Amino acid sequence: MDQEQISKIEEILERHLFEETNNSEYELKKMDVIVKYLIYQQLKELNNNLGLIDEALSIKELEK
Repeated sequence: MDQEQISKIEEILERHLFEETNNSEYELKKMDVIVKYLIYQQLKELNNNLGLIDEALSIKELEK
């Protein structure tokens, strides 16, 4: 998921949570799922970045 998609989803979340006052139970549950999905995506990206850092450090150690 790229940053543009994340920004669009965040916009939707903000609108539903902060601008609309009469959110249905369904809407709140949908927002909960979307927030969890965004967290999952961020953790997946973080894990990928940590893997790349670990790989780079391993290569650096082998060069010594």
